[in-house]
Amino acid sequence: MIDYSKMKHTVPPIEAAKRYGSVKHGFMRCPFHADRTPSLKLYSDHFHCFGCGAHGDVIDLAAGLLGCSKAEAAKHLEADFGSVGFVPPLGLAACKCELSRCRSALAPKSPGDVIADGYAEACTLDAWAGYLLDVGASRDETRLVEQKTARLMEGLRD
Repeated sequence: MIDYSKMKHTVPPIEAAKRYGSVKHGFMRCPFHADRTPSLKLYSDHFHCFGCGAHGDVIDLAAGLLGCSKAEAAKHLEADFGSVGFVPPLGLAACKCELSRCRSALAPKSPGDVIADGYAEACTLDAWAGYLLDVGASRDETRLVEQKTARLMEGLRD
């Protein structure tokens, strides 16, 4: 069952807009009217269109962008952002440090040891983060690694 209240407070509208639409400087074209120029402003917990007056939360925005009901939009948000909602980015350098520490802690100590859950994922993400740091990847390119790292670290704390 989807916790609508939790989703409204954990998934920022700007993240949903980036996923389902096109955002520039915190604005986008409004899906609720024929908008030729971006008039919909995205805030941390809601949106507002200065053209048509539409206003709402992340579920309302997703429904408008996807052209579906609020219930369907909530299902899409849960599928795309997970039941824990949006995970704030750590920063790629912080991810690299966390992943290196995680790899060391989870690494088998002797040849007969069983490989710990999360070890292979930590190794993969660590290599990926290192590559992205080397090539100077953009913020959009690093976001997925940061989110996966945060979820991995959260899973290991549980």
